[in-house]
Amino acid sequence: MPVLRSSLNGASLSPTPASAGPSRQGQFPDHSILCPTLNGNIMPELDETTYGKTLGLYFGLGNALAEHKHFDSVLKQYSHKRFIDVRFGFNSDTDADDLYRAKVIVNQRKYYVVGTYNQGSPNINTAFDAYDCTEIFKGDVVIFFYSVYEPERFLESIPRYPSGQEKEAIRRVLTAFSKNVRGHVENGKRLRHIFRG
Repeated sequence: MPVLRSSLNGASLSPTPASAGPSRQGQFPDHSILCPTLNGNIMPELDETTYGKTLGLYFGLGNALAEHKHFDSVLKQYSHKRFIDVRFGFNSDTDADDLYRAKVIVNQRKYYVVGTYNQGSPNINTAFDAYDCTEIFKGDVVIFFYSVYEPERFLESIPRYPSGQEKEAIRRVLTAFSKNVRGHVENGKRLRHIFRG
């Protein structure tokens, strides 16, 4: 399965073969190893693509707060298929070898969430605290936002929520994703890819 790899200067993306990293104890075959592409697994032909950036809400391990961050991406022309390279947006000291991804649905809104998890790390993600999420998570997480009206299109800004509901929605997304990944890595539970938060 092809993945996107950024050049050192971040100016371009090109498809390269995926390589399997070391497996973790309790890992299941359906787990996506080093798989940064979203919304599809086959890269479109180069003459059918437009390069750009996609906004995510990034919870970096070691960060005090979440940050708005743009990730390199490729858009297939005449469609909403977007392929997002998340690996190079994570902290430079991220040492987890796997990326976990899931679509989380909260209050009829869809979120695409990608994260790393290093079970052996002594550190936990304290950026979750800003959204009142008390889950223990040993890795980085980024949340991408789908449009309500065009369900396969990613938003280029944080969506507007009714008063006071943004924090609760993000907390539910983080909680659901964290439990899913942590249960998979630490307890051998099946990794779910689409679920409600």
